[in-house]
Amino acid sequence: MATGTVKFWHEEKGYAFIIEDETKKEFYTYKKVLAPTSTRLFNEERVEFELKEKCGKGQDQTHAINVRSLN
Repeated sequence: MATGTVKFWHEEKGYAFIIEDETKKEFYTYKKVLAPTSTRLFNEERVEFELKEKCGKGQDQTHAINVRSLN
C-alpha cells in the first residue's frame, strides 16, 4: 500500500486530492471508495491507500482507493 498526505478535502462534495510520499504525484479520491472504517478525511492528514488504474472519465486516470487514516 502507498502512503501520503491529504492535500485537499472537499467535505460538501466528498472528494480529496492525496500527494503520494514516494513519487510526490497527486491522486484523486472520493468518499464512496474510502476504507469502510473511514467516513471523511482532513487536510494534511496522513493516509494509506491503494492505487487503481483506468478509472474516471475516459478510464485513463489512476485514483486512490481504500483510503484510511494513519493518524
